[in-house]
Amino acid sequence: MRNRRDRRGLAFGTVLVLSSVAAVAPVQATEQGVGTAVTVDDDTGVAAAEATFTLEEDPALADEIADQAASSSDPLVDESTPQAVPPAAAAPGARALAVQDALLSAAGPGAGYATVGVTWDAGTAPDGVDVAVRTREGETWSDWVPLELEGLSAPGEPAPSGPTDGPAPRDGTEPLLVGVVDEVQAVVRGVGDDLPVNPELVIIDPGSDTTSGAPDASAAGGTADGTADVDDLGGVQLVANRPTTGVPEAGAVSSLDASALSVASAVDLAEPTTALSATAALPSAVSAPVPAIRSRAQWGADESLMKWTPQIGVVKGAVIHHTAGSNNYTAANVPSILRGIYTYHASSRGWGDIGYNFLVDKFGGIWEGRSGGIDRAVIGAHAVGFNSELFGVSVLGNYQEVAVPQAAVNSVSRVVAWKLALHGVRPDGTAVVGGVRRPVVVGHRDVGQTSCPGAYLYPLLGSIRASATSLQGTVLDRGPTHDLTGGSAPDLVLRGAAGVSLGTASASGWRPAALVGSGWTGPKTIAPGDWDGDKVPDLMLLGTDGRLWLYPGTAAGGWGAKRVIGTGWQTMNLIIGGHDWNGDGRPDLLARQARDGSLWLYPSAGQGRFGAARKIGVGWNGMTSLSMAGDLRDGRPALAARGADGVLRTYVGDGKGGFSGKVLTLGTGWNAMTAIIGAGDLNGDGNADLAVRDSAGNLWTYAGDGAGGYLGRSRIGTGWQGFTAVLAAGRAGPGQDFYAIAAGGALYRYVYQGSGAIDRTIATGISSSGVAEAIAPGDWNGDGRPDLLTRRTNGALYLHAGLSGGGFDKAGRQIGTGWNVMSQVVAAGDWLGTGVPGLVALNRSTGRIWLYPGDGRGGFGVPLQLASGASSVDMIVSVGQWAGAMAPDLVTRERGTGRLHLRRGNGGATLGAPTLIGTGWASFSAIVGSGDADGDGKPDILAVGADQKVYLYPGNGASGFLSSRVFGSVPAGTTAS
Repeated sequence: MRNRRDRRGLAFGTVLVLSSVAAVAPVQATEQGVGTAVTVDDDTGVAAAEATFTLEEDPALADEIADQAASSSDPLVDESTPQAVPPAAAAPGARALAVQDALLSAAGPGAGYATVGVTWDAGTAPDGVDVAVRTREGETWSDWVPLELEGLSAPGEPAPSGPTDGPAPRDGTEPLLVGVVDEVQAVVRGVGDDLPVNPELVIIDPGSDTTSGAPDASAAGGTADGTADVDDLGGVQLVANRPTTGVPEAGAVSSLDASALSVASAVDLAEPTTALSATAALPSAVSAPVPAIRSRAQWGADESLMKWTPQIGVVKGAVIHHTAGSNNYTAANVPSILRGIYTYHASSRGWGDIGYNFLVDKFGGIWEGRSGGIDRAVIGAHAVGFNSELFGVSVLGNYQEVAVPQAAVNSVSRVVAWKLALHGVRPDGTAVVGGVRRPVVVGHRDVGQTSCPGAYLYPLLGSIRASATSLQGTVLDRGPTHDLTGGSAPDLVLRGAAGVSLGTASASGWRPAALVGSGWTGPKTIAPGDWDGDKVPDLMLLGTDGRLWLYPGTAAGGWGAKRVIGTGWQTMNLIIGGHDWNGDGRPDLLARQARDGSLWLYPSAGQGRFGAARKIGVGWNGMTSLSMAGDLRDGRPALAARGADGVLRTYVGDGKGGFSGKVLTLGTGWNAMTAIIGAGDLNGDGNADLAVRDSAGNLWTYAGDGAGGYLGRSRIGTGWQGFTAVLAAGRAGPGQDFYAIAAGGALYRYVYQGSGAIDRTIATGISSSGVAEAIAPGDWNGDGRPDLLTRRTNGALYLHAGLSGGGFDKAGRQIGTGWNVMSQVVAAGDWLGTGVPGLVALNRSTGRIWLYPGDGRGGFGVPLQLASGASSVDMIVSVGQWAGAMAPDLVTRERGTGRLHLRRGNGGATLGAPTLIGTGWASFSAIVGSGDADGDGKPDILAVGADQKVYLYPGNGASGFLSSRVFGSVPAGTTAS
């Protein structure tokens, strides 16, 4: 390995200049130039041409460069480029090069927005090589523009392997956008006597954008009838809406569906597309909105140049680049600029495709770069050593010289937010990339010896991170949906001798609201629980005169005769109840004095009477909300209190009518909540929960951990913003009644039955004859109803669509064949973040795990191999966001040992390495990712034992489990999925 030498502190020596003159236009280039010229026509009719020229000696130009270097700073070195070693100081007037120069010039008119670069044989460049170009318009030469070296092979190493049917990969510079010029000159300067081998100047004329027309869809590959090779799909043939691009070998992905490409003109800038499948664009289910991304077809990519088989890595973050070169381009120039970069990367450098995953123009347009699917973790060629972990976004223009337009910055933020959300990554975080922990969003200079993305763009990375994080917003659930009956509880699909049925809960979710009164005032209504001891919840109303009225509830759901149970209560500015505060088994009231904020206990004496009141606290006027939260695991009551600062705390009682002194801080930002309700045990786990209404009218349950804290939240209702008060009735046992008072005084009772245990079966009418597996994929055909799939023993896959009146299409329709090669098929949920469910399939014989994304219309998108080496796996479990990130994960069980492993997901990428999360799971006949079964906002697992009991294993949101419990049972002789 040659040692890097200081490029500016060397003494003057012999200079070798190589030169060749040729026309830019490819027709003239072969006549006048030394070297070769290759002309390529893409399928849109837009001419693209690549000309390469071999270098020859030009002593006169060598002298000119030497004179410039002697009288000023080195014209061939970018002084702003970060150096691995600080340059040594040069003597005044000292010549900055004692090296040999290779020079090439080419002259002639260019019809398009020309792109230039210099390449040479891979691995032959000495350390410290410099490359620069200049251009002539009329009689005026530009200054020399140093070119940054890009993706070099190490000296002495063999040339990297490239596409089997494409040009051999070459080392070289980044492409430079020079526009329409009359002449181009390039200089390559080595170190001592060392020069790169076979240096060539490349001039690309991308052609004009005056024609229209769509590329031929057949250019993307595939068989004559548009189907894909069955072996490439993991042995499965997709019958409905099958991919028309063909699917590359295992571990690779295809480009965008050819029919999506065929609908857009190569120069149509008015209609950007974000389509990920055959026809219309699909909605995004990730938290960040989908930006408008123009396809390769819209910039006129000649897919015949695409010699690279797309490969899949992971996405841990993003690298931001600029393309350098001219900033004086118009919107109409952009497609030709992209074609120039594409041709240089694909052909001149031998990469087989453009290196960047996305490109952004100065007007804010976002363009698809590297082929393979914008929703996949496609490995780019933009940052050597980091391409398999970071995707690349390049902004068109030289932002070493000028400020970045805000439109471009905004678009970079949008595409970074959306792309990272697909793969479960937060833009403001850090990740271990290349063995080093780095920010998720970095500049090219952070991972390479370069000034890219320029002195003006690089300082904006912080604001890009912040903006992208803000755009991502709330994490959305992308796990599989197991609610097939319209309740809040998950259901199991059961396959038995009598057919396919559903295991479900007899009581879960909300019952229809019942009108139970009128003339009620929300702020004056108190829910004391069962105050009179008849096992039916009651209500109280505070009159304007200070009288406290009891409205005893009746078993029929109405009210008995009201009666006054107290006077003088107008001095209180808050009265709450519903739970036992002093440990005598009866619910009590707590009241706050308006004048001094003192807190008083008014214990129940039974039969609607009060015991002796006593003061239990002072200074409580600073609280904007108080709620009795119910008993903790140790039997002590708790009070949930929100301060004026928006902090929510739990004040633990002593079980005797006072406080224990234990205070838990639960979180900040609770001022956004318009109601906080001690709701009792909503999810049936024996712990007290909170119900919370936000300003948008969403009703959330915060599952209690039994110790005063809360495990997470799950939304249980919408549209509650119109009520002046929402109160928990205090019904004993799991579940809860809620009272809601409308603005007009109407009183409604809502019964929430929680996430009930599985205790009954519902027949679907689908025969189990010849059915190897029944699957609940979610809404497979996009009609808003859950569907079922059956995988037959003969390999056929059938869709049984959900019907408008309930139930499923009994006969179904075939949507695939060859699925008998799979050992197991499970629902994937919204794995790719496109708003569309998919399937995950295990082929144990090959050890591969496949993702088959749906297309949202009853068919399939392009399959993706998620993992290999899984021959020891006998069960896969789609668990949603088990590790707490934004992308879904997969759990696998090891055959024989019963060990459970987590394989972290990364959206459209390969799965992470298996991590042990449990042992002793071998005895379960079924393990199913149920989604959030216990209402704490975190995904859970249901497992069916040999005793046919269903066990709930709650996830803790961080790859582990909480305590398990029985969650019902399924009939003997059935297999659950």
